[in-house]
Amino acid sequence: MSWGARLIVGGGLLIALLAASMVGYGSNAPASTYCYTSCSALTVSATVAAGSPSSGNAPLTVVFSGSANGGTAPYTYSWNFGDQSSSGNQNPTHTFTQTGTFDVYLTVQDSSGQSTTSQAVVVQVGGGTGAQGTTNNDQSLALLVAGIVIVAVVAIAVVLLLMMRRKHSSQAMVDSAAMAPAAYEPPPPYPGPMMMGPPAVDPTSLEPPPDAPGGGPGMPPPPTSDDIPGPGAVTPPPPSSDPGASPAPYPTDQY
Repeated sequence: MSWGARLIVGGGLLIALLAASMVGYGSNAPASTYCYTSCSALTVSATVAAGSPSSGNAPLTVVFSGSANGGTAPYTYSWNFGDQSSSGNQNPTHTFTQTGTFDVYLTVQDSSGQSTTSQAVVVQVGGGTGAQGTTNNDQSLALLVAGIVIVAVVAIAVVLLLMMRRKHSSQAMVDSAAMAPAAYEPPPPYPGPMMMGPPAVDPTSLEPPPDAPGGGPGMPPPPTSDDIPGPGAVTPPPPSSDPGASPAPYPTDQY
């Protein structure tokens, strides 16, 4: 066989191989998937099941629904809920216990090895009003009201306790005062001799009566130096008012 014939045969075989490879692949199949027969692209759909909430307060239970078309059955389902949890069911039910926004994905793989991931299903936990509870604002308001009520009850109890203690202390003080002896009060000072009778009068301030010879009212005249006895002198007895009486003897104790 000449070189020209060899080139023609080799070129034909190469063209046949290229044509066969183009027919063997699906038009939309990934490069790692080999279709030796006619196959279609694998499509995946992931949604929240009808009647199930997609937002609400934690804990929030959501029912998901998944489906796959094309490819080669049977299919393998893998759910990723975005909170480090997963499921291998086609229609799983998952409870979100954390608050936040979660992107949920469904990945389906067929028996020939094709795999496709769905678009994200958004679930909001704690950010809106769900079918299982009130909003976070309502919960916060309820907690605030409960706190105010508790503080008011405690304050009233403290005030009543203080009032009872004060009343008990006042009653104890009254009882103690009633049982205590009366305080000692010293008697008033005794009036001395100088405090009794009419006040003293200075004799020099009074004028003597006309018949009193010079010494003051009703008083004898003041003694002179001749009337004062010296040392060792004998004082004579006073004269008696009775003219017939005998004179009194001199006292002997002065000798």
